[in-house]
Amino acid sequence: MQYTPDRIKQLITLLPWTPGERLRVLWVRLSEEGRQAFAAQLGCVQADEAIVPVILREPLFTSANALLSDVNRLIDGNRGAIEQLPAQGLQRISLVVLSKDDFRLPQIGSPIVLPMWFPVLGGIESSFRICDLAHQSEVSMLNCPEVRAENLAELVLDLESALVERLSALQAARPDELTKFIKTACGVVGTNGEVAALLSDFQAHISAASANPRFYRPDGTRMTSLATRLIRLVLNNSPKELAKHCDVLAVCLGDSGAISIRPSLISAMLRPGSRLEIPQANMHSVLLCLYQAYQLMNGSAHAGEFGTYPVSLLYSTSSDLRRCLQDAARFVRALPGSHHS
Repeated sequence: MQYTPDRIKQLITLLPWTPGERLRVLWVRLSEEGRQAFAAQLGCVQADEAIVPVILREPLFTSANALLSDVNRLIDGNRGAIEQLPAQGLQRISLVVLSKDDFRLPQIGSPIVLPMWFPVLGGIESSFRICDLAHQSEVSMLNCPEVRAENLAELVLDLESALVERLSALQAARPDELTKFIKTACGVVGTNGEVAALLSDFQAHISAASANPRFYRPDGTRMTSLATRLIRLVLNNSPKELAKHCDVLAVCLGDSGAISIRPSLISAMLRPGSRLEIPQANMHSVLLCLYQAYQLMNGSAHAGEFGTYPVSLLYSTSSDLRRCLQDAARFVRALPGSHHS
């Protein structure tokens, strides 16, 4: 996850102080070089609160028992910068540790006495929390650029495009399988003319959406969208029933099981109790990643209807989903008999 100094300030502002808390140590992992310049832009004083960045250069924070004493060593090593803070009026400090590594230790150290010169709680025995900022800060999906909603939109449209291309190939080579797919996915039972008209709607929908792929979002009601139809299939069926539909859809698409999609974590959590064969599991992954993307994009567009979550969780969820969407689109285009295989 990549941060900017302004984004870190936003996350710190969103993190509430606990009653009576005056000092907190927030861990930020920066994977790239340039921590000195980053720190220079991050440090600030607003009213009676200060954000104080410190760069971790020594091999500290390797033992949970020495956690708080390591904080003291870090404070002593940055005394010059800390003493530049206002001498009076400062009530709370967020000490931001800029590290190249993740924070993996539990906080079990004993209370410590902060240096006499420290602006808050100086010379007083104190305990304070040490936490990973990305794990601790909770935001709404609307206020979380780490979700990468626009990239999700592009990937959903690409997967839907791949599926419509596959259905177009079935129309020419195996029209009966196309009819069965449409019947299962859309609940349409009619003549080939009705199936062809629906496929034509899917194609026109993709063509129109391709003009602005970064703003694409299946809305759950647009029945000219194949993605919408498949999302409704997920919504309207139990995991056990959905698995049966996946079996039929996989056969219609001509999946031989030669390629296996690694499902997103959410897809894996929603699998039925019985084991899925590879083609069935692949189709399950396709449907569930479309559904998951639909809900995540809903959360970004209608944040008031959803709760808040740790930034790291939203980022990891989105990253895993985007990987699955890409894998699913490649899988569909690699199916035997497709234009891309």
